[in-house]
Amino acid sequence: MNYEIDYRSILSAIHVPTLVLHREGDLWCSVEHAHYFAENIPSAELRILPGDDHLPWYGAQDGLITEIKAFVVGEFVAPCPSNRGVSGHRWTCHVFVPPQVLV
Repeated sequence: MNYEIDYRSILSAIHVPTLVLHREGDLWCSVEHAHYFAENIPSAELRILPGDDHLPWYGAQDGLITEIKAFVVGEFVAPCPSNRGVSGHRWTCHVFVPPQVLV
């Protein structure tokens, strides 16, 4: 069903800080899609990361988490040496809203 939704006409209406993350070798979705989003969302920032996984919880996550922290905090933040939860699973999420948007 998500493949049937065309969001292109509303991208220019997004007026909040937006971070577009994409892995350069994504096997599901071409990197051109990420470029399109970044070019059509005002003030969007695009970060192309190494890897070929589509889902954020697969593959290398340190670079992904570093980019998210830098975007949300507004400065570069070095990756944590250990970002594993109590059960040994990595923590991650894929929807991000900078704090200033919530005001």
